[in-house]
Amino acid sequence: MNRPPEPTGQLPTTPYPRAALAACVAPPAAALLIGPLTEMFDVFALELPNGAVLPMGYVVFLVALFPLLMPPDVRYLAALVSAGLLAPLALVWLLWSAPVGVYLLPVVALSLTAWAVNHPRLLNRLQCVTAPGDRRHP
Repeated sequence: MNRPPEPTGQLPTTPYPRAALAACVAPPAAALLIGPLTEMFDVFALELPNGAVLPMGYVVFLVALFPLLMPPDVRYLAALVSAGLLAPLALVWLLWSAPVGVYLLPVVALSLTAWAVNHPRLLNRLQCVTAPGDRRHP
């Protein structure tokens, strides 16, 4: 019978926790740096149903900040979601007004870097973790 493996009680962790945390800080920092260059906080805004205006710079910053707000064991998934939300926004802005989309592409690249650094098994492929008594080798 195919059964799921026994839970070990240990959550997946990244091999380099400080580098993983620094990689999560980079996308929101880059979003804050490009905000004044592209006028995302002044010119581009969303009109909300209640009449309020939400500058797109805050939206980009909060989406880029999302992985940093998550627990370490799911941070790589949050970074992937963040990159997945920012990439179409960058492409739409690239088609609508080229400078904003071009400036947003580094934030997407930094989010994908944060995903790679925070992934528990991606950087750790050479290290084999086997259960006690297991004689299999990868």
